[in-house]
Amino acid sequence: MEIHPLEDCGNAPKNQLVHDFCLSYLLSTCENHDKEMVNPNGHLLDLYGSMGGKPSTRGILQKIVLKSAISHGKLGSVEFDTVDNHGKVHSGCIVIEFQTSAAKRIVRVTEYALESAN
Repeated sequence: MEIHPLEDCGNAPKNQLVHDFCLSYLLSTCENHDKEMVNPNGHLLDLYGSMGGKPSTRGILQKIVLKSAISHGKLGSVEFDTVDNHGKVHSGCIVIEFQTSAAKRIVRVTEYALESAN
């Protein structure tokens, strides 16, 4: 699987956290993830324990491209593209809501994704 992370989050720790969490989230929901890849930087928590359930899997992915990561106050977001094993491209966004602006606990994760017309 090809993974294209962002390279410009290093100067914004909360953006880096949002980036890493969303990459881990995307990896954990694809069928061909490697457990080592799901937690690349060691700060991923139990993804589903406190959120009540696990999202459906997205099948076998060939590529994940993270396009942007932003955070402000109690919210963070990542825009992404995925390519599955049939060549279908899905573009989407993951929005994270933290309990406080200190970003110590995630209280909600919402994902939007659409199949691209490529």
